[in-house]
Amino acid sequence: ELGGKLTPWDDILKMKQHLAEHQVAFHCDGARMFEASAGYQQSLAELAEPFDSVYVSFYKGLGGLSGAMLMGNADFCQQARVWLRRFGGNLF
Repeated sequence: ELGGKLTPWDDILKMKQHLAEHQVAFHCDGARMFEASAGYQQSLAELAEPFDSVYVSFYKGLGGLSGAMLMGNADFCQQARVWLRRFGGNLF
């Protein structure tokens, strides 16, 4: 178990380079993005920069009742909306 340990930032940058060379998108499951920002001592923008898409949770760490945000380019977000509906998403 990782136990909340951060992946070394240089390793993340190496993964980004490797994936880009092979034309594979790089996704960040940022469920605890705000805590990671403090741990890396980087802004959220800096933390998200290497990734093609980022998920952020509003209830883990922030204490919101529910909610999340998925970010990426326009085509990615449009496809995500379609799959959200197909999988029965949106609780409200």
